[in-house]
Amino acid sequence: MRKSLYVWFLFTLSLPAAAPRAAQEYPVLSPRQVVHVAGTVFEWSPYSFGIPCDADGNIYMSPSLGNPGAKISPSGKVVARFDLSGPVASTSELKDAKAVSFAVDSRGNAFVLLQAKGRQGYVVRFGSDGKYDKTIHLEAPDLAPRYLAVFDTGELLVTGFAGHYEGKRWSGVAYTAIFDRSGRSPLEVKLAGDASVDVAGLPPGTEGWKQLSERRAAMEDALLEGDVLSGWDGNVYVVRGGHPPAVYVLTPSGTLLRRMKLEPPAPGVEPMMESLSRGRLVVGYGKVSHGPGAVMGPPELYSVYDALSGERLYDYKGPKEDLGFFACYTGNDFVFVGAEDSTGSISMVYTRPK
Repeated sequence: MRKSLYVWFLFTLSLPAAAPRAAQEYPVLSPRQVVHVAGTVFEWSPYSFGIPCDADGNIYMSPSLGNPGAKISPSGKVVARFDLSGPVASTSELKDAKAVSFAVDSRGNAFVLLQAKGRQGYVVRFGSDGKYDKTIHLEAPDLAPRYLAVFDTGELLVTGFAGHYEGKRWSGVAYTAIFDRSGRSPLEVKLAGDASVDVAGLPPGTEGWKQLSERRAAMEDALLEGDVLSGWDGNVYVVRGGHPPAVYVLTPSGTLLRRMKLEPPAPGVEPMMESLSRGRLVVGYGKVSHGPGAVMGPPELYSVYDALSGERLYDYKGPKEDLGFFACYTGNDFVFVGAEDSTGSISMVYTRPK
């Protein structure tokens, strides 16, 4: 039976931050070092999953069902590969599944979150050496999973949507739960501000459809503009988009340590990607279009927050040239990963404000 934990805030942090200023006044992130990854790597689509990094500076390219992922050292050497083809082929339930998220724990083990038919979630686990370990079925019905993070103690935190159809109308809610190592005993965590979509009480006809669509879009935007990040302190940081964005810090037992509201660096920008390292949370902001055909470009601004207080410490403007996808913040450098040519070879670009 699914457990449910209704979270009461221990306290809420909303501290003064540096006042917004014109974008042209921000220091610009400029290349300091370029590290080439030798040979052809693989086709990749980082905008789908992000690029995790670990405390040793390794970066992790996410796998897809058609292409392996990889662990790449700071020197540009591929030290491990993560191939989904074997696990998927040996599990009939994963036929036609799609990879939706990628996470790495503090030991370098890699985890791929899959959505299978029938709104079922699975997690494929690889060792730090790239060897397949096991496939975990998440015991949560009617789940459309979106993001995955792993606690140091092995529990899995998954966010997504849970719901059902009534005729052609969908009712659902933003779903966050902590599963044990085997994918069982989900402890559902309800976060303040998470919206739900319910057909009950909606007017009939066109107006009802309009309201339903608006509520669902708002719920999806808040979830998809955020992320879930494994912290250096053994906790998981759940980021929700919104005005302003919010961060919820959760322990493996589901206790909410704190909630922080993040002050954006400028008006009209929304969170697009996040990175967490050594007590600092970095959020990339940009102008996001919504609705059918919406296109997301690279962030325009990057803000560094104190991960313990939520205070905005520094603001930077993105690189002038296209360096690829923002991967992580090392405490000194903002690391970008980009394709060098059509062969799939990539480079890691270390940047600092100038």
